[in-house]
Amino acid sequence: MRPQAAFASLRQIARLPPPRDQWRSSPLLSTNGSQENLSTARPAPGLQRHGRLLTGAAPAALMRAPEVERIEVSGRYLVFVATVVSLIAVPGPDMLYVLGRSLASGGRAGCFSAAGIASGYALLTLLVAAGFQLVFEAFPALFLALKYIGVAYLSWLAFRLVRSEGGLHAPSRGPRRSEWASFSAGVATSLLNPKGLLFYFAILPQFFAPADGPFWRHALVYGWTTSFLCLTLYSALGYAASYGARRWTPEPSASRDLSRLAGVLLLVSVLAMLGAEWSGVATPR
Repeated sequence: MRPQAAFASLRQIARLPPPRDQWRSSPLLSTNGSQENLSTARPAPGLQRHGRLLTGAAPAALMRAPEVERIEVSGRYLVFVATVVSLIAVPGPDMLYVLGRSLASGGRAGCFSAAGIASGYALLTLLVAAGFQLVFEAFPALFLALKYIGVAYLSWLAFRLVRSEGGLHAPSRGPRRSEWASFSAGVATSLLNPKGLLFYFAILPQFFAPADGPFWRHALVYGWTTSFLCLTLYSALGYAASYGARRWTPEPSASRDLSRLAGVLLLVSVLAMLGAEWSGVATPR
């Protein structure tokens, strides 16, 4: 047997690569044996589907897209948190009610009031996640009626704070009853707060982007973040107001006057919201 025939037979059995003279004739190599640009070669059909995984040659835009989306989502979330904190810092019905309860019955009552407000906003979050704002869009009169009911309820709360005869040293009707009354009134305050309704059903959806995923998940995260911030900041405010009143105004009449002042300010804020509604100007919470 000739050497070339024997070598061909052994190569077929062992499946060895072709000889070097065939390598030189390969279209991937030039005639002088130097390698050409491999990027011009078409991959095999089997590798065409998985070539990016094998070679790591995925487009840079595709590799950076998840990072860019995460940065945009986190940046939007930080802007939302800053917006909520700035709105909470502005005196409104929620803050004034917590202050009034803290000055009238102590920091514990203010904390339960803050917990009620946060719970009410958590319920509003569930309504937003369920798409309840579509009902308000279909029936604008329903949303307007809720706002007027909220104005009436907040006016009644302000009237109670103004007429309150209690103070930090006044006897209470029982700790459990007082705490439950503060909590339930806080829930009603947040559910019927016109600015809270406007924030949840008109402003919060503006922070949504398709890159965030399903709207219900976005609403739950952003809405419950607002509830947590309300609970934290209002509770701290209530305890601080109670401590300051006990330290610098130990007389019961002084704390009672401060509670009445909070009621007057609450009534002023309610009248301001009512005037803004009549004039067609909507201000966020």
